[in-house]
Amino acid sequence: MNKNFFKEQRFKYGAMSIGMTVLFILAVILLNVVVSKIVERADIKIDLTKEQVYEVTDQTKEYLATLDKDIKITVFMEERALNDMGLEGKSIVEVLNKYKQYSDRITIQYANIQTNPEIFTQYSNLYKGDLSNYIAVVACGNKIKPLSQGDLIDYTVNASGTMDSANTTEQAITSAIMNVIDDKTIKAAILNGKSYFYITDLTEMMIANGYEIEEVDVTMGKIPEDATMLILNTPVTDLSPDMADKVEAFLYNDGNYGKTLFYIGCYKQGEMTNVNNLLSAYGLQVSPGRLLDLDTSNLMSTGTSYAIRSFEYNDRFSENLQNKDLPVLMPTPSPVDVLWDVKDTRETQVLLSTSDTGVVIPNDADTSTLDPTTLERKKQPVMVVGSKYDSMNAVDRKGSHILVLTSPEMLMAPFFDYATLNNAEYIFGAVNKLNGKEQSIVIAPKSLAGDMLEASDAQTGVMSTIATIIIPLAIAIFGVVVYIRRRHK
Repeated sequence: MNKNFFKEQRFKYGAMSIGMTVLFILAVILLNVVVSKIVERADIKIDLTKEQVYEVTDQTKEYLATLDKDIKITVFMEERALNDMGLEGKSIVEVLNKYKQYSDRITIQYANIQTNPEIFTQYSNLYKGDLSNYIAVVACGNKIKPLSQGDLIDYTVNASGTMDSANTTEQAITSAIMNVIDDKTIKAAILNGKSYFYITDLTEMMIANGYEIEEVDVTMGKIPEDATMLILNTPVTDLSPDMADKVEAFLYNDGNYGKTLFYIGCYKQGEMTNVNNLLSAYGLQVSPGRLLDLDTSNLMSTGTSYAIRSFEYNDRFSENLQNKDLPVLMPTPSPVDVLWDVKDTRETQVLLSTSDTGVVIPNDADTSTLDPTTLERKKQPVMVVGSKYDSMNAVDRKGSHILVLTSPEMLMAPFFDYATLNNAEYIFGAVNKLNGKEQSIVIAPKSLAGDMLEASDAQTGVMSTIATIIIPLAIAIFGVVVYIRRRHK
């Protein structure tokens, strides 16, 4: 009599073995899927890099915990494309993911502007400027801060002449968030007249950083009472006595002070009697002529002219610089005379100057016969602030300020845009500080030099396939083979 195969003991054991194997495989697959989703949602990864380039600092974590407004970070390219741009691109993606991880208020959007032009147009309309040189924007409501690739990755040339890179994404993103959630809008009035240079790059940055810009006719205009700062840019002609009086009254502010004048001068100007009378009350005086540094190691050619390089910063105004090892370049500056350091309730501070080998080339000098080495050598100020206060008590006094810069090309592309220069960061930081609009978090760049483990999206996909499909499948095949071999023994 034939036995019922399905009732045989070896079939029962075999079926149980297969069932257990299948259940184990399903459990492994389910565990992989669940863990993958958790890792994706919580971004649970271990940063084994020396400088923790994929992590954010405790300062940022603590700040993000206090966010009470929604922030949207939009990157103008697909995440896969950015992630596949080598170590720099991957480090940007990983740091951005940390912001989403540490705050429910932050969302991140990757948008290819070729296939999603409406997103780029939307932000361009909010920015009211050219966004073509930017890779991302940070937005809160209708306030946005655009960021270039140079803002997120800092490139410098090392001593061997090769390029080093450092991740500055955290500093840029955290500062941008602080900027767009700041409800304090500062009005700056530009005394508009005929000028020698344009300052479009400066005004665009001011608008992007929460300033409201209004233009005032320099000859007949009325200075807005709610303006905090005036900008007088390289005027071709001197201020009229009436306008000079208006500016002086603006700074005095009925004894309340709290105002700033940003005067931008240049070597092309002639005598500015009324401007200098205004400046001299704050301990400053602009003089005709051009500055030259006799130490050629401090000079850089700019094509048709030259720029003086400086690494010296005023401690009070350089607190928030990301990298103080980067220089500023001062193209063809003219001299500023400092009349005193401290006088009653007034004081001056030099923010930028030449080295002690600086000399003044007079405008009427015959440069074909002039020997610059015969001129007096000393530090020549280029950027100076003069302040007048309502009292001598340094604790709670109120003051007005005049910021003077005599190298207007410092405010223009390419000098204002280069990530390897501190021009924009230092100058705009001074403008913010004098107007009471300061950033309070300083985060150092994180070097990307050296060997670090990294994987592109394609490589990550392969590893995920191996972990979730191939390995479980191999286990299943192994189990079936074992079962068949045991059955035929």
